Amino acid sequence: MAILKVITALKINTCKLIYMLSIAVLITACNGSDSVSDKQHTTSTKRDSTLQTAAVSSANIDLKDGRAQAVYEHYSLMQKALVAGDSLEAKVAALAIEVGSKDWAEGHVLKSKAQVLANTSTLERQRTLFADFSLEMITLIKKSQLQSGDLFVQYCPMALDNKGAYWLSSDKEIRNPYYGASMLNCGENKEHLNGQ
Repeated sequence: MAILKVITALKINTCKLIYMLSIAVLITACNGSDSVSDKQHTTSTKRDSTLQTAAVSSANIDLKDGRAQAVYEHYSLMQKALVAGDSLEAKVAALAIEVGSKDWAEGHVLKSKAQVLANTSTLERQRTLFADFSLEMITLIKKSQLQSGDLFVQYCPMALDNKGAYWLSSDKEIRNPYYGASMLNCGENKEHLNGQ
């Protein structure tokens, strides 16, 4: 039911929907092999748990603009995928943002950035692109009026070769998308955005 709400909110056309579902099936098929090692199974289980947590966390956020809401939910999934080191899930989230930002004046910059991110094949490059993407998302969220929930603008001073980078999270606890497990808690909350 939640998927149908997102699809409706994003106004996804049939071709894009089929493409996104094909990617999801491919990901599932690749992870569903009988020869998957215990380590891969554990990683897959952790990733699924992380992404389910992202869906619950983003469900507590309510933005005035419905499109901004749908885009934020996929942004949250992308952020959690990068934390988990899951390049494929980050691509799927970026593709959903690209589709959801189509024909949306406020989302034209996000659309182009999401398209580049969706076409990037390495996790490191996705993480680098996520920094600019996050700055756009922070600006969009501030303009879209958070009606309820809490969002945190978080910052890692060591990201991007010590240049530093920001991201949004609905969790106060730091989960660094730029380093994932290697430096999971590196960062700090810089700003707290809360609903009116």
